[in-house]
Amino acid sequence: NTAMFMFFIPLQARWLAWISVVFVFFGTAPALALFAAAPLGLVYLFASNRIPIPYSAQMAARKKEPTKTRSGLLVTNEFLDDVRRREGPRTLHRGRPARLMRVLHDEPIAAHTTMRVGGPAARMVVVETADELVDAVREVDDADEPLLVLGGGSNLVVADAGFAGTVVKVETRGVVVDSLDQCGGANVTVSAGESWDAFVAHAVEQGWAGIEALSGIPGSCGATPVQNVGAYGQEVAQTIARVRVWDRLEGRVRTMTSLDCRFRYRHSLFKGTDRYVVIDVMFQLVPGT
Repeated sequence: NTAMFMFFIPLQARWLAWISVVFVFFGTAPALALFAAAPLGLVYLFASNRIPIPYSAQMAARKKEPTKTRSGLLVTNEFLDDVRRREGPRTLHRGRPARLMRVLHDEPIAAHTTMRVGGPAARMVVVETADELVDAVREVDDADEPLLVLGGGSNLVVADAGFAGTVVKVETRGVVVDSLDQCGGANVTVSAGESWDAFVAHAVEQGWAGIEALSGIPGSCGATPVQNVGAYGQEVAQTIARVRVWDRLEGRVRTMTSLDCRFRYRHSLFKGTDRYVVIDVMFQLVPGT
């Protein structure tokens, strides 16, 4: 009602302005004919759903209470309205359609966990790039379906009944040296799907110090900030410079500094919530001399 009230005031003003112009230039008869046609014009606009409700009016009429989805994710109505306008999978940021991602049906989760247990996933989407990871998660959230993000599969036990939703298997790859000098150290960005033990071995080979005591820990690099993985006096909180995540609540990519991550012993901001999906992690290591 608020939106319609805000619309009709400018609509009536525009119609009267046109009638005035017609009266001045063409006389009384055409102006009366236009005035008489006004109700028919409104009926046409209503029937064809072409009344352009101003965005400010839409916002005024929209509910402000957050809505909780079946998967437990708390989102605002504005966010729900935005995602519901889209139909089907989004086009990836770099132009690759989501349908080209590898999709498996009734895939045994046991084959993707270190304990080799777990029934079938109704659907498993294997992502190999950051764009695919974001797009796959958004697609599941759009459909309001259960989501399980799977990395290295360690510390994960799935029932024999399986998972009645979508499993996003993160197989993103990439180790990029952003900078390397004695002053700033070795700033290395690692994709979430990279093997943690393989990355530690690579760092040791390159002479980068700071994570060498964490060798042998299973899992992927994207999982290490979640639990603040540590052993033998070292923990990843000591070397993580920033974590790039997909925020499912705000619907955007965010860069979290080490302070933002709220690291403490075997804990972080990311633990105990499904709001964030780790895309990549930047480590600041000490280069060898």
